Amino acid sequence: MEADDAETALLGILGNQTEILGGALALWSLKNAAEQSGLPMMQVNLGLKRLMAREFVVVSEEHDHNGEDYRVVCIADTGWTFIDENEHTFALHGAGRGRPSDPEEFEDDIPF
Repeated sequence: MEADDAETALLGILGNQTEILGGALALWSLKNAAEQSGLPMMQVNLGLKRLMAREFVVVSEEHDHNGEDYRVVCIADTGWTFIDENEHTFALHGAGRGRPSDPEEFEDDIPF
């Protein structure tokens, strides 16, 4: 079972931005992050629809502290299984935060 680029990108965004297994991300936040990554909104909407049809994600309603409803997206167990089986397509290992690994590369001058 293969996912297209939009589906893979959406799963990657969800996996990176969901704090804990079973945690959810506001639909607005997912769409915003996907748009910032360069995905056209049509691909985001179609990718999300396909992920829901495959039962890789679940969309549900939550309530904020004012009682307002908003939609959230959560990766389902089948989605995590897909990620695990296809981890080579996801950025699981970061390149670091740009810090020099060699102490010799640090600048001597402290800017304050």
